[in-house]
Amino acid sequence: MDKLKKIYSKIKQKTIKIIGCIKKFISSNDVELSIFGGCFFILYATFLVNHIIFLYLLGVMLFSLGVFLLKYPRGRG
Repeated sequence: MDKLKKIYSKIKQKTIKIIGCIKKFISSNDVELSIFGGCFFILYATFLVNHIIFLYLLGVMLFSLGVFLLKYPRGRG
C-alpha cells in the first residue's frame, strides 16, 4: 500500500508541474493563440463554403504571417 501512495504522489506532482507549464505557456502566448484560433475558424467556415476560396484565403493568411514575421522578428533570449 505504501508503494501505491508513493507512486500516486509522484504522478500527482508531475501532473501539477505539467499543468503549471501549460498555464505558463498559455498566459505568455494568449494573443497568438487567440489570433490562430480565429484564423482557424475563418478558414474552416470558408472551407465548408468553397474549397478553392479556402486555398486562396489560406495562402493570403500564410503570406501575411510571413511578411509580419519578417517585419517584426521575435527577439532572442
